[in-house]
Amino acid sequence: MGCEIPLCLDKLPQLSEVFIRKSHSVLVHRTLSQLSNLSCLQILKLQFSDSPNEDLLICQLPKLTNVKLLELRVFGKRGASLLPLTPVIEACPCLQSFVFEMILPWKMLCTQREPKRVVGPPHQHLKEVEFHNYYGQPCELELVNYLIDNAIALEKLVVNPCDEEYFSDLDELKKVMEPRERALQQLNGKLSSRIELVIN
Repeated sequence: MGCEIPLCLDKLPQLSEVFIRKSHSVLVHRTLSQLSNLSCLQILKLQFSDSPNEDLLICQLPKLTNVKLLELRVFGKRGASLLPLTPVIEACPCLQSFVFEMILPWKMLCTQREPKRVVGPPHQHLKEVEFHNYYGQPCELELVNYLIDNAIALEKLVVNPCDEEYFSDLDELKKVMEPRERALQQLNGKLSSRIELVIN
């Protein structure tokens, strides 16, 4: 947790789960490099203390070929993009489940814009994606679209909209639809028939 520290993991060959909290996104490459030699690592959980850094989009990250479950939690900032997270997802080529959570989602509130679409390498094993605190902003929809477009084996998309009580500024709420209704409008009927959509 916190700033960069050397992870002396070479004496833990059977280590299967790692959770790093409040790491800065600029340290992702060094963090994953320290984990890439763990042949038994199957579960990786990262919580970023800042918004994803755009430099990640052009960064060649080391591959974590045995990771089956990836959980990313992000503290966002107004108007930031989530697309710089895609190289982290791509660093896990055998990923089967992906969980994303926006922490303090009201800090991501931004003016509406047309979501970008990004084509990446196909995720051939990713079967289930779960979003927490979904508010339906362009940055979130971009990440959902990226996964829908590139996860060729995707079977289930679970969306847990954020609660309205997260938002203390009622004027902001008047500008957007209720989060669950927004998620339904954005996603219902727009997925392949092979993908089960669950909006809680």
